[in-house]
Amino acid sequence: MSDKTSEEKTPSLSGVVSKDVYDRYKNDKTSRNYKTIALTCVIVFLVVVSVGVLGFLVKDLFFPGDEDNEAPFTCKAGDEIVTRYSDQLEVEIITRELSEFYNVPMGVKITWVNSEGAFSNADFRVNDIIVKIGKNQVRTLEDISKYESVEKEREDALYIDYTVYRNGEYLTLEIAK
Repeated sequence: MSDKTSEEKTPSLSGVVSKDVYDRYKNDKTSRNYKTIALTCVIVFLVVVSVGVLGFLVKDLFFPGDEDNEAPFTCKAGDEIVTRYSDQLEVEIITRELSEFYNVPMGVKITWVNSEGAFSNADFRVNDIIVKIGKNQVRTLEDISKYESVEKEREDALYIDYTVYRNGEYLTLEIAK
């Protein structure tokens, strides 16, 4: 008969091993499980963040426009971005690229005028490009809002002067404050 040692024998895949070898194997396996769980959590977190960032970026492709500007809505019509500016105008921004391509000044091009409004009464027309309000250059919708406010606060004038580019000419059109 053989002598029993103080170590118990535990069965494993490779045969009979000592208890401390089995415990070490078990701890390594548990440690690997925790590492796998941690790695899975990190991957899930990165995927969720990536989807959120991607969604934020893709939103601008389908819904272009600045949410902070005063336009009630912005929509994409073909390649043009058309923005309704109050109930009076729809406009399109003439960027540097568009300006160079069409040989027109940078500014805000009018694409629709409310026939019942002040802009129509002041003879603003479709395809006019607003280039100045008072003495200030206009490049964006924010410029229109900002410079209209500045001009309304002036006490020495009864009208707001708009410089528009129409058919190769610059015209000054006035709207009462």
